[in-house]
Formats: sequence, C-alpha cells, structure tokens
Amino acid sequence: MTLQFCRSLRSGQAVGGTVFACVQAALLLTLTTTVAQLLDTFTVIVSPLRFFGANTEAIALTASLMVRAISHISGLLGEAERAARARGLDSSIKARVVPAILRSVKYAQDTGRALDARGIVD
Repeated sequence: MTLQFCRSLRSGQAVGGTVFACVQAALLLTLTTTVAQLLDTFTVIVSPLRFFGANTEAIALTASLMVRAISHISGLLGEAERAARARGLDSSIKARVVPAILRSVKYAQDTGRALDARGIVD
C-alpha cells in the first residue's frame, strides 16, 4: 500500500469512528433522557449567549431536535438496510440510502409542520 492510501484509510476510519460514536451517544442520550430534560439542559448550557442577544430557547430547541433527529435517522438507516437485505439487495448502497434520505426529509417536514402548528417557528 502506498503511504497516501494509508493516510486516507486512517482518516476515513477516524471520521467513521467519530460519526459512529456521536450516533451512539445520541441514541444513549435519547433513550435515557426526556425531551423536557434535554431542552432544560441545553437552555442552561447556552444561557451565557443571552448576553450577546441570542434567543437561547430557540438554540436549545434546535439542539434537542438535532439530537432526537440523529437517533431517528440512525433507526431509518437500519430499517432501510433490513428492507434492502430482504429484497436481496445487500450490496446496493442506493437501495439502502435513498429510502433513508426520503424518510429523513419527511421526518424533517413533519417536525417543521408540528413546530409551525404550535406557533414555535416564524
């Protein structure tokens, strides 16, 4: 192997490992913490930004929605992989990724509609 390939392989493994660790941490956090607790925690964490005129409640809501979305999208990827395997498309990346992307967009749209219905977004 060339030195360049080894570097890119190591970089890829580091990035992949970091993404995997973040997804697992988000899953653990959402399994052990309620949405209200997440929102309260993020509000406390970003409270110093209030001095700069930031809307800390909106930032906290965004952060808590992001953590919830990570765990939801991870589940969607698992479901899409199982569905592709059931159809005999184990090696097709497209058969696994496209359904997960489409369902992720639907989840984001549904979340936006729910926030809009509650008057949370402008």
